[in-house]
Amino acid sequence: MNTKLTIVDTKLMPPLIKNNHIRRASLMRKLKTAVNYPLTIVHSGAGYGKSTALSLFIHDVRHNFCWYTISNNDDDIIPFVTYIVFSLRKRNPFFGAELLEYMNSMGKYIREEEIYTLCALFINEISHIQDEIIMILDDFHLVDHSFTINQWLERVIEHLPEILHIVISTRNKPKWNLLTKWKVSGKVLEILEEDLTLDTEEVELLFQDFYGLKLEQTQLQSIFQLTEGWAIALSMIAEQIEKGTSIQSILNYHHSSMEELFHYLAIEVFSKQSPIIQSFLEQASIFEDITPQVCDEILGIQGSELMLEQLAERNAFLHKIWGSKQYRFHALFKASLQKKLKVEQGSLHRKLHEQCARYYEKKNFWEQAIYHYEQI
Repeated sequence: MNTKLTIVDTKLMPPLIKNNHIRRASLMRKLKTAVNYPLTIVHSGAGYGKSTALSLFIHDVRHNFCWYTISNNDDDIIPFVTYIVFSLRKRNPFFGAELLEYMNSMGKYIREEEIYTLCALFINEISHIQDEIIMILDDFHLVDHSFTINQWLERVIEHLPEILHIVISTRNKPKWNLLTKWKVSGKVLEILEEDLTLDTEEVELLFQDFYGLKLEQTQLQSIFQLTEGWAIALSMIAEQIEKGTSIQSILNYHHSSMEELFHYLAIEVFSKQSPIIQSFLEQASIFEDITPQVCDEILGIQGSELMLEQLAERNAFLHKIWGSKQYRFHALFKASLQKKLKVEQGSLHRKLHEQCARYYEKKNFWEQAIYHYEQI
């Protein structure tokens, strides 16, 4: 394949650290242990600060590192591996000459034996690097649908020399066959959404130290309950309060800043789903407690349990309640979906609430039944 790939150099640089970041001790301590693992996976939904956390991490540890911010156009093995080679060349200028030469000779259709050769060439060249290095692959979810990329990367990690540590930032946890085995054998460090979520003290610190806002504890608690520690939502709300917007109008969804958040969710989460999943999300948003049984009976959808499990795994702002079959939406995502359903499909919104009310009435769950009757 003789087509020359133009390397965008900024994709090989970590993002700049903004002034309103919070250096969280517990998160940084956990990230610093990445050098003890061949693989670290940082996974959460959109806007939780994965890239910022990793940028802070490499800034703090001053470790030998290389960075690759993945884009939509990199979802083929040739550009993906080429960018990895050039990211490593930031620290090792002569890395990957044989690898690039081999890729240039490959045809349009990649054979399995060529994937294996690419893996072997990469591992052999990595083995010649003298200094330990951390390689960060940011936004991996943009290419996680590529079979050849997953096949190559899984094989690379399986045979990874101790000199290299791979850190993957993604919205979806990879579906690699060997991942469970690696976790059991202690080869994988996971940074989860809960590690990236701000607690109430950190929310207070963000508002007070970075925005100069001294809020009452009840106000802070209300904002925390609304955002559930979601970093991007907290920053957007703080900016609006700083400009003089009343906290109450934000909490009641009566301000344009909430429209901006809803728009962000629509673009970054909702639009990424298939039409079937989009419809399911909108309709399921009317439930206070989401269970597969309720979805199957009221929405008339068979196999909702699998859909709920997959959405929770994808960090699509849906969380499974520990030790149960119940799920719940992030408060802001739920509000966004409900508003979309009510505005765009008002008759369906009323019909579903009526079906819910009758369902709970038959079950003698009067509180839930009354709630849904009130929404009609």
